[in-house]
Amino acid sequence: MKKSGHRTATVVAGALGALVLALPVRSSAGPYHDSDYGQDSGRVRQDERAIKREDKDLEQGRAAQRRDADQLQAERQEMNQARRAGDQGAYQQDLQEARDAKRALQRDNAQIRQDKGELRQDEQALRHDRNE
Repeated sequence: MKKSGHRTATVVAGALGALVLALPVRSSAGPYHDSDYGQDSGRVRQDERAIKREDKDLEQGRAAQRRDADQLQAERQEMNQARRAGDQGAYQQDLQEARDAKRALQRDNAQIRQDKGELRQDEQALRHDRNE
């Protein structure tokens, strides 16, 4: 009986060994086992970080834009009040402050356009690096 159990175990072990040898071998590194994969993965992470930075910059620009738009509106209201009151000095001061607020708003708009352009470039780089 012991000989039959030993023989069965030997046959099973031999069959398993043959099966293991017959199966296709897969690398533990996965389907992207080449020297560029590490670099590609690093570029993707770098692109993702750049996108997050641009998103943050864009949100900061939009917050500045809202503040400056509110400031411009407030200065225009003050200008109108000074004009109705006939206070030429206050009107001139409010006019200058409104011009300053308008320039700040224009700078914010330009910065937002630039940030959007950089964000588009980073998104394109990410798509490109993911497809490589």
